[in-house]
Amino acid sequence: MKIIPQVSLFYIVSCCLFSPVQAELQLASISADDFLGDMPVVLSATRLSQPLRDVPEAMTVLDRRTIEASGAQTIPDVLRLVPGFQVGQVNGSRATATYHGFSDRFARNMEVLVDGRSVYDAGYGLVAWADLPLALEDIERIEVMRGPNAAAHGANAFSATINIITYHPLEQQGVSTNVTRGNPDSNKVLMSYAAVVDDFEYRISARYDDNRGIETRYDDSRTRMISFRGDYQLDTRDSLFMALGASEGERDDGFGRVPTDDPFDVYQPERTVEDNNSFQQLRWTRSLSVDNEYSIQLYHNHQHISDDFETVLFSEFDAALPTAIQLLFGQDDQRLKLGYGLDSHRYDLELQHKLRLTDTFRLAWGMGVRVDSSSDFASYGSDKVFSRQQSRLFINAEWFALPQLVLNTGVMVEKVEDLSSQWMPRLAANYHINNNHTLRFSISDAIRIPTLLEDHANLYARFQDGAVFDYVSSGPDNLKPEELRSVELGYIANFPQLGLSWDLKFYRDRLENRINNPKDKTCLETAEADNSAGLGNVCDFFASQGVEAYRGAFITGNHSDAEIEGYEVGLNWDLTDTTWLRAAYAYADAVTVEPDNINPLELRTKYDYVPDLTYSLLLAHRFPQDIQLSAAYYHMDELDWAGEGNNIPAYHRLDMRLAKTFKLAKLSGKLALVMQNMQDEYLDFQDENIMRKRSYVSLDLFFH
Repeated sequence: MKIIPQVSLFYIVSCCLFSPVQAELQLASISADDFLGDMPVVLSATRLSQPLRDVPEAMTVLDRRTIEASGAQTIPDVLRLVPGFQVGQVNGSRATATYHGFSDRFARNMEVLVDGRSVYDAGYGLVAWADLPLALEDIERIEVMRGPNAAAHGANAFSATINIITYHPLEQQGVSTNVTRGNPDSNKVLMSYAAVVDDFEYRISARYDDNRGIETRYDDSRTRMISFRGDYQLDTRDSLFMALGASEGERDDGFGRVPTDDPFDVYQPERTVEDNNSFQQLRWTRSLSVDNEYSIQLYHNHQHISDDFETVLFSEFDAALPTAIQLLFGQDDQRLKLGYGLDSHRYDLELQHKLRLTDTFRLAWGMGVRVDSSSDFASYGSDKVFSRQQSRLFINAEWFALPQLVLNTGVMVEKVEDLSSQWMPRLAANYHINNNHTLRFSISDAIRIPTLLEDHANLYARFQDGAVFDYVSSGPDNLKPEELRSVELGYIANFPQLGLSWDLKFYRDRLENRINNPKDKTCLETAEADNSAGLGNVCDFFASQGVEAYRGAFITGNHSDAEIEGYEVGLNWDLTDTTWLRAAYAYADAVTVEPDNINPLELRTKYDYVPDLTYSLLLAHRFPQDIQLSAAYYHMDELDWAGEGNNIPAYHRLDMRLAKTFKLAKLSGKLALVMQNMQDEYLDFQDENIMRKRSYVSLDLFFH
């Protein structure tokens, strides 16, 4: 049953201004310390450290306690606890996570940062979660900005921004290990060492994963990862942050069904893909005072996906196809060559200055340059390296116009190669009714720059001698950026005496120039067709032979607009000293009109790119003898994943975790049992992805 509430502005304001709050309303006596209270201080919203009540848009913080209690084995799984998020398991090793839907296996609408370094790949527009040289155990917290944050982090901080913050080495000194055994068969081993040498603190982590994937898919994976973080205090003012890491792995992928109901599956045979990911990051910070700080950051990301392969024989796909191919192309029964690989680089240099000008006014401003490049013959149809240069200038300011009123304003100006300058402003006002209740209003604009592959893709299926057989997808080279305007009204409440807090958000988003990939079913003339013999073009000839191999090429373009409105609430409740609850609830009403085909033009109205309702509950209790029991319950309504995804019916999922902490002299540890999906099996992302019960046993040891 779906709940479609009718909410009036009068009701919202009434909730905020109930009599107990009015009785406490003594604005003149509120100090800066009162505003800080017990609310978490976050870094990602405006590049300034702020308590949650002062940030310009809704934000969720997933702390270490939450990450562990959820029993999640991957970062995307943790994001199921964030209001408005949807997570799809593409296969056993690849996941996609998106805010407010409109996504395929590549969630291009979010910026993801690790310790301030963007891990968004400009080639595919993907976040390769499984390839990140990052251990879940090294994460201190995850800050999720639920809304456009382009004013602070630029293009692609479109619908949301995720900043993953790792532990400082000082907090993990010693040797730590984690061994996890899963059923169905999966294994993970992690080792980490952190130490201090004079003024230099560092951590080295290494991990190996062996994952059997989803039982109904060909998707086993193996991953090897190593990472390093160092923090060096040069003197009383200057410090260096350095990080680097690399991962490599093999990912089984594809489908084994021949014949198949989906002609595209012939272009997705079972195969093994090799992934490599690496990065280097350096940041120098000079702190002249608490409120005056400079920093310069330089980083490089490299993503390499090796995915060149051959399909099954024509005769295995369609018995009539070899004869048609022989007549039309003069080619024998053979396999086709195809690929979805990528080799991409990102170089980024940024200067930032944070300072306080008065007691009530402070700002963060800066500038940066970035160069992205991407190449792969199979994906781009060329040996050319496609690149894009970008420069940016930003400023974000916080002003306490009144003791109870804080204004956040900011703008990012970006100049992207071959595009006009892009302006992305934001204006927000937070009104503190008292030190526990806040009203928030914001309006912000964001853009999403097309990925290099969206702009330049020319994906062909070729014969073994290199001749073109089929045109699979195309990028038009003149795409417009996607544009988003978001209006938000929020109410933040904190009840310290109850241990209860929540963040309620009402919003309306308008999305224009949305990029998608409808089919062009026009029968394209090909140089390989023997037109002098009267055979015509490829698809006409196939039709005459009773073969339906030609399905039309996917043509990328700005083909639709969309509107989304709804509300979300995130709740934290410490019921007792030993029991706590975390809840997330999101309702969305989304409307979009887009073409299924562009030639012939077929328009279709869709309402299911965004689920109407998603929610999650996480309940945890600590028993005597350092035993903790937690349960997480998730629900997602029907959702249409784009691209190779399918329409997935609504599902529920229940996870449980039982953990025991122990200490022995200089050794401490934790033994945990995690059981996922304890209810009925469900589908996730694709019809072939049948998600069944899973269990994990893990042992953490820490040597001080």
